Amino acid sequence: MSMHPRDLVAYVDVDDTLIRSVGTKRIPISRAIDHVRALAQAGVQLFCWSSGGSAYARRSAEEVGLADCFVAFLPKPHVLLDDQHPSDWRRLLHVHPAEAGNSAASDYVLAVDGTNRLDNGLTSEELAALVIDALVHPGIVRAEDVARAIAIATEEFDARKGVGDY
Repeated sequence: MSMHPRDLVAYVDVDDTLIRSVGTKRIPISRAIDHVRALAQAGVQLFCWSSGGSAYARRSAEEVGLADCFVAFLPKPHVLLDDQHPSDWRRLLHVHPAEAGNSAASDYVLAVDGTNRLDNGLTSEELAALVIDALVHPGIVRAEDVARAIAIATEEFDARKGVGDY
C-alpha cells in the first residue's frame, strides 16, 4: 500500500528553522514558514518542537502564524528510549530548512516510502524516476535507496535475461 501525504508525520524545529534570532530581534524564515503551511495543506501531520519547551514552541508558531498547522507542541527530548538509533530508522528523513522550499509533501512520500517500494522490486520506469528525483532533489531521496534500487533492478534484469546476455 502506497503512502500519502496524510500518512506523513513531521517534526518541525523553531530556532533557525522557523525563526532566526539576531541579538534580541527575531526574524521569521519565510521560506520555511511557507513550506510548513504547504505541508499542512497537503495533510501532513505536523508537530512543532523546541529545546526551549512546548510553551516556547507554541508561542513561536503563533508568532509566525502557523499555530493552526500543528497537531501539538512538544519539547525536544533529552533521552530517546528506542531499540534503534535514529540513524537506523528506515523511514526517517532529515531535511535542512535551507532545502525545505525545494520539495513538496509528495517528494517526502517518495523518499520515505521508497524503502517499501524497493522491497517489491521496481520497473525500469520506477527506477528511472527514482534516479531523476535523486538528481533533481539532492538530499531528499536517499543515496542508499537509489543504490539499492539499481542493485534490485540489475538482479531482476539478470534473472530475466541471464547473466552475460547484455
